[in-house]
Amino acid sequence: EMELKLEAARAEAAAEEVAELIAEHDREAVAMAEDHAHALNKFEVELRAKDREHAEVVARAEANAKEAAERARALEAAHAAEVARLELRQAGDLEKHLAGHQRAHAQEERVADLEAEAGRAEAAHARALEDLKAEHKAALAAHEAAQEDGAARALAAEREQQAEQLEAAAAVAAKQQ
Repeated sequence: EMELKLEAARAEAAAEEVAELIAEHDREAVAMAEDHAHALNKFEVELRAKDREHAEVVARAEANAKEAAERARALEAAHAAEVARLELRQAGDLEKHLAGHQRAHAQEERVADLEAEAGRAEAAHARALEDLKAEHKAALAAHEAAQEDGAARALAAEREQQAEQLEAAAAVAAKQQ
């Protein structure tokens, strides 16, 4: 009986020890569960903060990308406008250059026309001079011929006058006889 009591006391002590171990295990489990819940809450809070931070980073990146795209479009438009202005300026310069070439070509043609006209006028002048020399020569020859003819006529007139005088003198002499 004593042994049963001792056995019962040992069993009771072991049961108490087991109950104590179970209670301690339960307390540890509760503490671990509380720690786990606390860590989980903390993780969720941090996760939400990270999500917000990530969303803000994404929003900023999207805004920056949109702004960069707008700047790129503005730069592209400005560049296109500058290229167009340069092309217009070059076209104007080319047009002026071509117009200058055309004016120079027209002036060269005008100079060539004037030179040709001067050549024709010079040739005409030379021909006119030759014609004038020929006319002068002919006039001189005609003048000389006229002078000779005039001298011959004067001589003939003088001889005719002398003959008339001789006839008159002969008539006077015949009357006197």
